[in-house]
Amino acid sequence: MKERTGQPLGAVLIELGLAKEADVLEVLGAQLRIAVREVDPYAVPDEVLRRLPAEVARRLGVLPIEERGGRLVVATDRLLQRAEIEEIERAVGGPVELTLATRSEVAFALRRRYGHGAADGTDSGSRDTDGAPRLGEHLVAAGALTRTQLEEALQAQRRSYRRLGDIVVELGWLDRTRMEEAAAAARARTRALGAELLERGWVTPEQLDDALRRQAQSNRRLGDLLLERNMLSRETLDDALESLSLQ
Repeated sequence: MKERTGQPLGAVLIELGLAKEADVLEVLGAQLRIAVREVDPYAVPDEVLRRLPAEVARRLGVLPIEERGGRLVVATDRLLQRAEIEEIERAVGGPVELTLATRSEVAFALRRRYGHGAADGTDSGSRDTDGAPRLGEHLVAAGALTRTQLEEALQAQRRSYRRLGDIVVELGWLDRTRMEEAAAAARARTRALGAELLERGWVTPEQLDDALRRQAQSNRRLGDLLLERNMLSRETLDDALESLSLQ
């Protein structure tokens, strides 16, 4: 089979249903002595994404996920050629460190964070997403989902590119009406937090607009983005959130 298809043995086994993608990747990582990890595209800061041009990321099938020890950590589902690594290092202007992730996770992350036309490393495909992290965290906080269920749904989303809400409904954890209500509540909470911060004078309209724009691009939580850009302190954010919970 491998000789006829020209595919790596691991890919053939996965296609035949004889091995799971994650299991094959673990073996490859052990052989190459490269770390294997799950990739959460929504947890990658915008400034890390911007270090690697979208065109290079999509063409080589790699995603920068963090900076560590002076190196840019890049996720890939395969062993890159030396010339490919050198191209990435030229593009980012420094050394890179490879980590392995499943093909489905890398493909999902590239689509969500390096959508077509997103040359600056932001997600042009965010218009067709239901804001998975915000919705998922809201469902957990409301007791509608367990943390384990959320992680399972997010893994399914990375494999299928489908909306988180659709996956949760299909799994039978929530009905469609409850899911739509939860999504609306999550959006309302974001708007309420922005209004609370503006009313208290803790952010300017320009700062809030900037954070909301970044949130639409990355689907990260508004509070996390404000903290990351030093627009708020953790104490101030917690105070605002506590005030909203009492309303």
